[in-house]
Amino acid sequence: MSSAERRHAPRPTVREDIPKEFDRNSYETPPWLFKALNKQYDFQFDLAASPQNTLCGYKFWAEETDSLKQDWHKMNGYLWVNPPYKPLRPWIEKMQQEAALGAKIVSIVPSSTLNNAYFLNQVPN
Repeated sequence: MSSAERRHAPRPTVREDIPKEFDRNSYETPPWLFKALNKQYDFQFDLAASPQNTLCGYKFWAEETDSLKQDWHKMNGYLWVNPPYKPLRPWIEKMQQEAALGAKIVSIVPSSTLNNAYFLNQVPN
């Protein structure tokens, strides 16, 4: 294809095979990210997972266990959580409470939250 043909070729449109709405509550952690973080922290437990997406083997709490009602600070080692994004507030509050009690938590949250005044007021500098 010549450069003139490329200039006049139709531009790609939105891919039709990608759903218009994503279920953000079930986004999985990118494997490359978890691998890098796990190398540093050696996670002992996945606080919000399912049998299909847990990253810590058999050590996880599924939705029916309700991680928000558990005592994270009584667990040893670093804890991993990729929480459901809606609602995110209870997870942020729980992470703060448990960290204040001694839990070691590493989490991934949506970057769009950084524009949220609530989030900015909750996360320590």
